[in-house]
Amino acid sequence: MIGFITLPLYYLLFYNQFLLNKNTDIGLVGFANIIVCGYFAFSIFVGIYLSINDRKTQITLYSLLIAICVSASTLVIVTPIEPGNFLIVYTIHVIILIILVKEFRKYKSINVNFIKGASLVLAMIYLSAFIYVHYEHEKRVQLLKQQIKDHPRQEVYTVESLPFEHYMHHPSPINKNYQEWFNNYEELPKMTKVKYIPFGSDDS
Repeated sequence: MIGFITLPLYYLLFYNQFLLNKNTDIGLVGFANIIVCGYFAFSIFVGIYLSINDRKTQITLYSLLIAICVSASTLVIVTPIEPGNFLIVYTIHVIILIILVKEFRKYKSINVNFIKGASLVLAMIYLSAFIYVHYEHEKRVQLLKQQIKDHPRQEVYTVESLPFEHYMHHPSPINKNYQEWFNNYEELPKMTKVKYIPFGSDDS
């Protein structure tokens, strides 16, 4: 039980309060992060072993946990690391939660209708958010094309970033190569240079 609450308490009381995410170059902070996360992961492994009797379910959960470790470890080569990089990890956590809820139903009555309702609401919010993101993306591409048409000799064009961009993996180009790929995909002139301003700004 202590292992399960270690990571949330560490994150809320220390990591956030002392802005440790700003001190990733300090070896002691990195070491503390590894110890806390390792203890949390170990607690989950032991918890599954002690509470889940079905061998097949145990193997499935262990495999998913290993998949989380593998997915997270590959992020060492990604710079900068952002919340959007962990989309697969988040998804695997949801799958693990669903399996655990299903297993615990065997021992204790759980209001499944509430879980289904909450899942449906969250799914609709998720879907609506990405429909909105897609709409804003198409809107800014059309705006960019119109700017290029109206001012073909302009050196740099300005468009807004996308909403919720912080939670996605570089939906707006972050360097020259990404911008060239973006131009090619959206059928823009090859040498088009774009300045991305925060979503909701009035400067575009």
